[in-house]
Amino acid sequence: PSYQQILQYSLQLLNISLIMISKQAMYLFKVFNVSSGFLNSPLLRNNFPPAISILHSSTNIKSKENLKSSIFKPKLVIFDKDGTLICFHTLWSSWCEETATRMSEAASKDLRGTIYDLIGYDQATKKLRLGLVAENTNQQVREAMIKMLVVQGFTKNQAEEILLKSWKDNPEVMNFKTTADLADIFSRLQKKSIKIAVCTSDSREGTEDLLKSENVEHLVDMVMCGDDVENVAKPAPNNILNICKQLDVQPEEAFMIGDTPADTIMGRAAHTGLTIGVLTGVGVTTDLLDADFIVDNVTDVVDLIDEVKS
Repeated sequence: PSYQQILQYSLQLLNISLIMISKQAMYLFKVFNVSSGFLNSPLLRNNFPPAISILHSSTNIKSKENLKSSIFKPKLVIFDKDGTLICFHTLWSSWCEETATRMSEAASKDLRGTIYDLIGYDQATKKLRLGLVAENTNQQVREAMIKMLVVQGFTKNQAEEILLKSWKDNPEVMNFKTTADLADIFSRLQKKSIKIAVCTSDSREGTEDLLKSENVEHLVDMVMCGDDVENVAKPAPNNILNICKQLDVQPEEAFMIGDTPADTIMGRAAHTGLTIGVLTGVGVTTDLLDADFIVDNVTDVVDLIDEVKS
């Protein structure tokens, strides 16, 4: 594109900035009035910051003419799991405390405070922040635990033995609290012949337990988990590219939806048609700057897709 075209695009983007009001504060964000071709172009991806907007569920999304219907026609939607499809804190807060207690007992030393700092867990609020557990695979967490134990004065062999005695991939009780009616949103996508995938850093056991408990296994075309042999940890684009290849969909025909920078960076690295941040997990607006835009939850995205006639 010529300098004049770039300038024209920039002026167009500036001219359509608007104010969105949230329940707690007012934010000013850029909302792009663009077609899918421009949105997916290298010009936008490489030379402009991502399009960020808060589309609160209380807002009349239908009135937002700046969101062209042409960008909401994916062939595949890829969902992160924890923080996107289910409440991250409800599931993993108990795991943090159980793991810290077991490791302390195995080490004969109270390591709970050290472990909580390492994994990003606040015992007072029962919540996790962005960090080791929220953004990494179980294998990466285990490796970090061993390093922590060595720093605490244990030999590597001792550290590995402590972890062997105390580690479990999942909480004692799998307490799933979904962020949406998964059967509903998955069925709506399926009716539009849109394929569905789940891409998570969590274990396959925990992921399949969720899909079974919500009775949506039959609606999901592919699952990529953190302990799969072919998994490459987020934010590398490999998992998205593998999913797209297996489902015979081009990355630019897919959406990536997640709640952490690992998800949004992965989506952009894979050049998905849209990378969408959701505010149901550990990431806040400022953490999701690599998203094309941000919504309250996954239902908002499916609502937008649903508005487009097949």
